[in-house]
Amino acid sequence: MAALSANTAVHGALMRLIPVCLFCLIAGACALISDQIPLEVGPQPDEKQLATGIAAGIKDSQFATPIEITDLLRSPSSFEEEWMVCIRSASSDEARRLTYSVFFGTNVSKGLKGQFVKSRYSVFADNCNAQMYHPYTAPITPPSTTPVADVEPIKRGRHHHQEKPAG
Repeated sequence: MAALSANTAVHGALMRLIPVCLFCLIAGACALISDQIPLEVGPQPDEKQLATGIAAGIKDSQFATPIEITDLLRSPSSFEEEWMVCIRSASSDEARRLTYSVFFGTNVSKGLKGQFVKSRYSVFADNCNAQMYHPYTAPITPPSTTPVADVEPIKRGRHHHQEKPAG
């Protein structure tokens, strides 16, 4: 009976050890595969898209001015969007600061890359709390240089009125 009990204990230990070993092998294989596949990074947004996205994020967040932003950041690899900017209000207490994330990537409906895609309150994975912020000043738009339409000169002199036909 003692031999059967010892055999059962060994069998139980092996049954627990096999799944653990299989899990470790699979996890290690996945790590090797993910290291070999280079992630494709889309183009950075241009200045116009960056300004549009930041303005939309500030409006969506409804944060009080003054506003602080981060530089353009590479989004975490688990995100669909490639680029992001973090926004926060500089008027609030340091401990109560909320951050808002603005994302740039591929606009699927238009097929354009480097576009403002969405904005939302930041989550832990965005890592906005660990970023360096600087004051945001909205880009100054130059005055419009569209030519004024030629105005027909005023004619001076007699006015001739046409009589309306009696009807």
